[in-house]
Amino acid sequence: MSNMPRDPLEKTNQEKQLAMPRYDLSPEELLSLEQEFVGEIKAINSEEGVTAAWIWPDHKYANVLRNHEAQLFPEVGDLSQDIEDRSLFFALVDTRDGTDRVVHASTVSGVLGRKAGEPNPHDPDGPVTSGFIVIDDLIEMGNFTVEDFWDYYNKMGVQLDGAISVETNFSVGERVDKFNGFKVADIAYLSLFKLALSRASQASEAAVFASINDDSIKSFGRVGLQVLPLMGRTDLVTSESEQGLDFKPVLILNTKENSLVFESIDTEVPEITFQQ
Repeated sequence: MSNMPRDPLEKTNQEKQLAMPRYDLSPEELLSLEQEFVGEIKAINSEEGVTAAWIWPDHKYANVLRNHEAQLFPEVGDLSQDIEDRSLFFALVDTRDGTDRVVHASTVSGVLGRKAGEPNPHDPDGPVTSGFIVIDDLIEMGNFTVEDFWDYYNKMGVQLDGAISVETNFSVGERVDKFNGFKVADIAYLSLFKLALSRASQASEAAVFASINDDSIKSFGRVGLQVLPLMGRTDLVTSESEQGLDFKPVLILNTKENSLVFESIDTEVPEITFQQ
């Protein structure tokens, strides 16, 4: 038996098992893992408030968000490994007054995994990716081709290599009080948009793809946030519409008007990254 210390970058089988995508945690398992997640956040940021967390898909805490997501969208339990590899998870954690839980969550594509034009490593003979999971889904449903997508936005001058796509965006549990005068959902959108800004070569090129329902559209309208229908179309067939849900794929650009909206959400929350 070797007395050599284990390479700290080499994960044990137990660690690998913990990091595998799980959508079937029991309520007790989910509570335990979420408490561990929140405890680590509180150890890093001891000040009570709202903290943003970015979680890589192969980190065990991603399973906290997977299981909250599955409670609202049961179909995510059947996601392919390719989609798992490309999903960046985002959470807002509230530690005020002992709340100590995830209160908002999102998944993002366009940041991790294969890039536009690359084939699926798990299915080399399958179609190449547009660069975004939600767009690939619309292409697979026959709405347009990947070339149509690239051509349309290249002509618009949208820098797709720096854009992101918000795949899911949802509240977790009962609503909590505003933080610094803002809803946590507003803080989440600001954090997501700041990610797009950080990836754009210049601020004016920041772009976010999303699929939003009528409530979100009305909410955006109230605050003055402008959205464009994806590909300039309002007749797209989506996975949600096939389930009787009314979601519309859109593009949010960093226009002068939208920039003013996000600037009006003048609150900062600490951000922590969990990466294997």
